[in-house]
Formats: sequence, structure tokens, C-alpha cells
Amino acid sequence: MPSIRSWLPLSLSLLTSATVLGLIIEYTTWLTAADEAIAVGMSGLDHPWAHPVDTEFWYRLAAVLAAVFSSTGGMIILTVTVLALLVLRQPARAVTVAVMILGSWWSSLALKHLIDRPRPDGVTGWSQSYPSGHVVLVTSVVITAFVLARACSVLVRDLIVVGGVLLIVLVALTRVIAGAHYLTDTFGAVLWGSGAAVMLSGLVPVFVAAVVPRLPARLVGPADAPVPGLPDGFGRTESDQEGR
Repeated sequence: MPSIRSWLPLSLSLLTSATVLGLIIEYTTWLTAADEAIAVGMSGLDHPWAHPVDTEFWYRLAAVLAAVFSSTGGMIILTVTVLALLVLRQPARAVTVAVMILGSWWSSLALKHLIDRPRPDGVTGWSQSYPSGHVVLVTSVVITAFVLARACSVLVRDLIVVGGVLLIVLVALTRVIAGAHYLTDTFGAVLWGSGAAVMLSGLVPVFVAAVVPRLPARLVGPADAPVPGLPDGFGRTESDQEGR
């Protein structure tokens, strides 16, 4: 049973929306003027919402979030989380984290090559502008955390939702402030990251069944909490289930 209800139509609608938005950006000029004006204004902090806060704060925050959710920072977060879950003998959760975050994050590279949008003027990057990889990463992290917390209290789930939304908005805004992306790059990234993560949440049982039984026995044990949406004991070896 999938962790997110109606995961297939929901994920397909989100992924399609991200792709259509990218194609509109690539082949029309409908959003070009507004996108460029917003990018110029925000990169210079020429917006009323930024005035109450010291300009230096925004640039420092942009630098910190850019480092945390960069390719290097993302791989460190993912590796540490997966290793910690394996040490805690929760391989099903470790597989869930790896599949949902890596799959969502890396799949956005295909959309980058499809749209092939240049970065804003004066900015060089090793990848195309649409969608923002930083925002795809943070979106997939937040949705993965929510999926893993489905068995937790309502308070914990609400905190993840509120905190996660705020984090996504901050990363998105700071990418535009840094001049690394247009606003539509970040919006498309939220659509793609959400769609990919939701789709992979529905496919997690397949990966768990394929990977967990092949792990060393010392990594699979009674401490392995079931992933919400998976049957209790799903992905364990027969010997593990007999010993429970």
C-alpha cells in the first residue's frame, strides 16, 4: 500500500506541470519579462519584503543554504542519514531515504537537459538553470521526512510540514537573491521535486523488497521500524521474520 494516497495521479500531474512550465519558458516569451525583472530586483534586494532585514543577512543566508543543499552538501546529508539508519538497524527506512531523495534529485537533470535554459546574466554554472537543483533537493528531503513521519504524532507531522515549507521557501528565495536562478526555476523545482518524491514513495516497496533481504543480517533486526505504508516485516528475510 503506497505511503501517499493517490500517489500515481498526483505525481504525474506534478511532473507534467513542471515539464509544461519548462516548455513554456523555453519556447515562448510569456514569462520572460516578468521573470527577468523579478530576478534583477531580488538579486539587488530591491523589494519591500527585504527592506526590514539587513541586506548582508540575505546574502549570508543565501551562501549558507547554497552550501548545505549543494551537490556536495546534499551527498553528505544523504550519506550520513543512510549510514545512521543502517547503524540503527532500520534498513527499510535507509532504502526509502536513498530512493526518494536520490531519485528525485538526479531525475531533475533530465529536465535540465530538456529545457536547457541559460542561467541569469553574468552567472556561470555547471548545469542549466531550470529547474533549480537546490530547490529540488530540499523539496525531496522535506517530503521524505514527512513520509517517514507518517507513523508519528500529529504534532510532529505538522512541525515537519510547517518547517519544511518555510525551508523550501527560504532556499527558493535565496537562490534568486544570489542571482543563480529565475523565480520560475525555483517554482518548477518544487513541482518536479514534489512529483518525483511522491512517485518514488509509491515505488519504495519494490526497492525495499529487492535490497533489504540482500543486506547482511547484522543490519536487519527487531529494531528495524516498518516504513509507513508498508506491511509490518516487509522487506525482511524469512529468518528475520521467524525470529520475531
